[in-house]
Amino acid sequence: STTGWSFPIFLIDNINLVGAGEDLTIIDAELTSSVLVFYNQDNISISDLTITGGAASAAGGINLFRSDITMTHVTIRNNGSNTSGLHMLYSNPTLTDVTVNDNNGGGIVLISSNPTMTNMIISGNNSSSYGGGIQMIQSNPILINGTISGNTTWRGGGIFLMESNPTLIDVTLNDNTGSFVGGGISAVDSSPTLMNVTISGNSAISGGGLHLDNCTSILTNVTIS
Repeated sequence: STTGWSFPIFLIDNINLVGAGEDLTIIDAELTSSVLVFYNQDNISISDLTITGGAASAAGGINLFRSDITMTHVTIRNNGSNTSGLHMLYSNPTLTDVTVNDNNGGGIVLISSNPTMTNMIISGNNSSSYGGGIQMIQSNPILINGTISGNTTWRGGGIFLMESNPTLIDVTLNDNTGSFVGGGISAVDSSPTLMNVTISGNSAISGGGLHLDNCTSILTNVTIS
């Protein structure tokens, strides 16, 4: 890149990567590669910075494989070339106060991963296939206090899940678009649990708010409008 950095950046175990703030510390791969890659890593924390400009076959921003890291006050934005902002495979990270926005390829992709996510903003992401905001396959994440808004895709504008059992508590899904089904949420062969969830202003040809296919769901204090 023109910054002189070589991407992707691989971090080893027992590292704390701490920036000066999300507006001040920006790691930009300038669409040359993924920004950060974690492969079988643990005891790593990332905080107070922004990840942007990533491009790769899986995750433009951050790619996790069998890595259970911690992220706090991190923004993952404007990663492109049809790659997600954050991609997890067999990983169970902890995310707090993380913003994932304006990525071209979806916001977050979970495959056989069970992250715990708190105080999340997932907005303005676009995917050409499934899950504009979050795509989850065989994953059981926990999301507490989050906003998923303005995401776009073919199926599951806000969230697409298959063979997954997520728990959503105090979450708002609004103004997401699925050009086929499930503007807010599209679920297949899954058992989602939703508590204190608002699904509003989402659009799709079928199931503008919520589309369930062969699912068993627990809905408590859920508003769909």
